[in-house]
Amino acid sequence: MRLLRAKNRRFMAMAGAVILMTSTIVTAVSTSDAYADVAPGCTASQPTAIGGPIYGYGGDYDGWTVHVQVGIDLTNAAGIKINPDGSPVQNPTQGYSYNDYVNPDLAQPGQATGGDRTWGHRYNTDYLCVSADAVEAFMEVYPKDPGDTQPTDKTYFGEAADQHRALTIGATNTFLLRIPTQAAYNGNTGAINGYVTYNGHQIKPPPDHVLEEIIKPKVWPNDPGSACGVQGFSAGPVPPVDDVSPSSTMDADYYVVGGLAGGQCGASTQSYRMIVHCLSVCGMPDNVVSVSSINVGNGTRPRVDISFTS
Repeated sequence: MRLLRAKNRRFMAMAGAVILMTSTIVTAVSTSDAYADVAPGCTASQPTAIGGPIYGYGGDYDGWTVHVQVGIDLTNAAGIKINPDGSPVQNPTQGYSYNDYVNPDLAQPGQATGGDRTWGHRYNTDYLCVSADAVEAFMEVYPKDPGDTQPTDKTYFGEAADQHRALTIGATNTFLLRIPTQAAYNGNTGAINGYVTYNGHQIKPPPDHVLEEIIKPKVWPNDPGSACGVQGFSAGPVPPVDDVSPSSTMDADYYVVGGLAGGQCGASTQSYRMIVHCLSVCGMPDNVVSVSSINVGNGTRPRVDISFTS
């Protein structure tokens, strides 16, 4: 890169065609070639390390070793999602850029000591090495039953997220991840609940679907995490803690999303935004209603009603 920049300066006064040719050569050089620093355990092609501690937080299971899936999304400077080697994620069904399954053989709620307490590289305690093209990371954490492909289990813990974390290229980037112990086990979690209608009435799923496949509430934290805080999160209802079902008393459907961390760093509440999808039957393939600010505290259940219209 230093030689190419020198050439650019030396020929700045030359004809436009030559300058264009030189500029094209510079643009073609990979971003990863511009960084001499390489994090310990990584390589020049994937010089940046990301990872960190992972454990349960609060209540009866504070500090416990847990089985979790950590879904990691990486983006480049253009905001494009990429794989750890820097190639674009082109298959929309792939999901995350990378998945780490920590303690995949451990049943919930985990164990007090031992086991793998580091997320990053799959199946071991190493950090994940990624391309120098990765400038931002986004992590989502799901408590799991034993086995890589088992469903999320929110009986003991809620889900968590760590959003929009800038990466120092060629360095070791450590992010502490924790999942909140449920209030039923003396942790600090709450819930959001309410009723959902379409044009003022209960939503009727098609014959070949259940209501959980039609109404999908997702909850994201508004505030950044910190060394003393947990960013609660919910990717969608997970029975039996969560629910989406027809109301027995109203012309509406009832939902509840639980296991949301109820306040960071001593705060009495934590602020969330919720996006509720109604798929296929609410006048369009994906009808969406958003609520920007919902405060959830330990053991609280704020009511937020959702109304879809054509």
